[in-house]
Amino acid sequence: MLMRNKSHIKHTFRELDEKGQNLCKFVCTTYWATQFHAVREAFLSPVAGSKDNTGDPTSGSPTVLDIERSYILSLSSAYSWAASGGKSGASFARTLDDRFVIKCISRTELQMFLDCAPAYFEYLSKAFFHGLPTVLCKILGVYQIGYHNRVTGKRSMEQVAVMQNIFYNKKITKTFDLKGSLRVTTTTPIKGLRTLLDGDFLEETFGRPMPMHDRAKAVFHMSILNDTLFLSIINVLDYSILVGIDEEKMELVVGIIDFMRQYDILKQMERVGKSLPMVVGSEAPTIIQPPLYKARFTNAMERYFMTVPSKWTTI
Repeated sequence: MLMRNKSHIKHTFRELDEKGQNLCKFVCTTYWATQFHAVREAFLSPVAGSKDNTGDPTSGSPTVLDIERSYILSLSSAYSWAASGGKSGASFARTLDDRFVIKCISRTELQMFLDCAPAYFEYLSKAFFHGLPTVLCKILGVYQIGYHNRVTGKRSMEQVAVMQNIFYNKKITKTFDLKGSLRVTTTTPIKGLRTLLDGDFLEETFGRPMPMHDRAKAVFHMSILNDTLFLSIINVLDYSILVGIDEEKMELVVGIIDFMRQYDILKQMERVGKSLPMVVGSEAPTIIQPPLYKARFTNAMERYFMTVPSKWTTI
């Protein structure tokens, strides 16, 4: 995970007709392949009961091959998914087994992430080996995929990031995408469930903080401080935290998402007048510096969530 070598791997393969003539050329570039392999080994486990699980059933622990086969099997079947809540206009897909979310990203976002990737891997290594609290939604692979159809002349090239679905195996009834700015959703519900924003969250809680057990709140607080400090150091902003409510288990499921945008690039794009998603809401449509974004975000999380003492709480 801490290797500094850029282990980018480019795969090229072709579809041929019966005469051996080239019909279509396919290309897939896997970025930071070795490092992402280590990330998946650290943070993933194969699907229980998977037919591709070839590990020793008596060992009690999956092999690296199990994890990679399970990952590939999941990615082999996906469907387009109209995620609500964000304003980036990005295209999404979700694997049929619901384990992963695949997001199409721009070339600019790709380059931003590739530049920050060594710091990202170092941060995840601290989380895995040293137990550093974090709620970052793990990016598990970044790819560029494309094809050129020699018959029709059609060609395509796009960049995608594969992320964990933090709501996998959860019965989420409400979701919120929180940034710390007063935003209210105007999106149409999709299949009865839409992602709500900060203003909706405050309406849902009647302006009061959402209660959390003291231990959960302590871990959440430390995770937010760690993650926002890390993102500020690598000059990233415009991230948000996805919050899902599992009312059946009375649980909150959270993960910081959309951390592929660096301040310098966004500021340059703003100066030349390109269209950007608003970072601070409609009242102040400007790009703010990462430390200020961090401060606003962490302050909002303190307002949105509070500790509720239990009988085990030390006074």
